[in-house]
Amino acid sequence: MIYRLLYIIFRLLYLPFRLKKEGQKVPQEGAIVLASNHASYLDPVAVGIAAYPRRVNWVGKKELFSIPVLGWFLRSVGVFPVNRLGVSKEVLKKSIDILNQGKALIIFPQGTRVKDGVAENQYNGASYLATKTGAKVVPVAVIGSDKVIPEGKKLPRFPKITVKVGHEITVQKSADKQQLSVLTDKIMKEINILKEQK
Repeated sequence: MIYRLLYIIFRLLYLPFRLKKEGQKVPQEGAIVLASNHASYLDPVAVGIAAYPRRVNWVGKKELFSIPVLGWFLRSVGVFPVNRLGVSKEVLKKSIDILNQGKALIIFPQGTRVKDGVAENQYNGASYLATKTGAKVVPVAVIGSDKVIPEGKKLPRFPKITVKVGHEITVQKSADKQQLSVLTDKIMKEINILKEQK
């Protein structure tokens, strides 16, 4: 009930961005890794709206949860606390626990927010979690969020934001490190294809 209410609130808050979902339907059952590009703080919620009614999870800094109201809000929308962000044993363990419960988890293979959503580096976090748990990977491209606060500007703009969802990628459990890089390349290729589609 609370999650549905928050969905409605965020839908209204995102109206200025004319948020639109395109592509495939997000699987509503089973463990999935939603692997997305990342250019703005708006991205996790945008992906969550696109996945609705599927409830999604992602990580957030632990100190944010000690702030009154904000901590309750973060837990309500599926954020779970970690001491530090990035690739760490703590983040991986909690992420694996989430997926082993058959839930959906948002992961950004680029590791952090990147201007224009394009990064030179990419990490194997999404691939590792998928091969460790057998979760399917769903590539996602968020387009337009990088233009909300253009470089050198202080005031936000309201560009159209589109969330494109690709076909799910079935993953076999494996401990092969070389396989991780191959899968990561495939995920990023699918994300880039989604971004370039007209």
